[in-house]
Amino acid sequence: MIDYIIKSTLCLSILIVVYHLFLEHEKMHLFNRVYLLFSLVYGLTVPLLDLSIENIPAPAAQLLQGGELALQSATRDSYSHIASTPVIGWATILVIIYSAGVCILLVRFALNLSAILVRVRKARIILSGGVNIVLVKDHIVPHSFFKYLFLSEEAYISNQIPPVVVAHELTHLRQKHSFDILFVELLKIIFWYNPLFVFYKKAIQLNHEFLADASVIAASGNVSAYQSELLKSAGLRTFKLSNNLNFLLTKKKTQN
Repeated sequence: MIDYIIKSTLCLSILIVVYHLFLEHEKMHLFNRVYLLFSLVYGLTVPLLDLSIENIPAPAAQLLQGGELALQSATRDSYSHIASTPVIGWATILVIIYSAGVCILLVRFALNLSAILVRVRKARIILSGGVNIVLVKDHIVPHSFFKYLFLSEEAYISNQIPPVVVAHELTHLRQKHSFDILFVELLKIIFWYNPLFVFYKKAIQLNHEFLADASVIAASGNVSAYQSELLKSAGLRTFKLSNNLNFLLTKKKTQN
């Protein structure tokens, strides 16, 4: 297990460093999306293949003989060591700590997901062009989650939401960016002890913003006006698990 953790961490580290050094600032955002998702899958599965190759099973006869010898040895020594064997070993303690971390993060994930579902159930929903527009009472930054587009009801009724901002969020919906976020969130829960997944999530979210920007700019053609509208919408309340106009991401985008 330790070998897997070391090898997967090393592999994921190399792939994310390559991304930041050579790919992040290149204008091939669709390729970058595939690269980041592939890096996660590759970095987590290849070490497993290495472990399976290293542990090639012995012939059945050798396994049987070894099993018999081990059983005899265990039977012979069990009574002499039972008094000195600790009730809870380090392996058990580590399993308990890991399981507790997974449970805590699963609960937090479930709470965030349920908060979105409750908001959808309580809000007024308008179906427009195959998109469920969820009108929220609070003053929020426009954000999306799967087939739902969340907007401030007051701003929507008074036509205060710039069309480019709506187009930005619709791009997130069309390109199904929520699947990427959900995928990396689940990996963060399983591998909570590895901080690399935080960096991967930030890189994926930022790349989503680049993809949405590229789509809207290609349609409008006015880069400066678009950036200005994004900055006006930044800094309001945002939500977990959703694609939204985060100020720090927007600031970084305007500097590139």
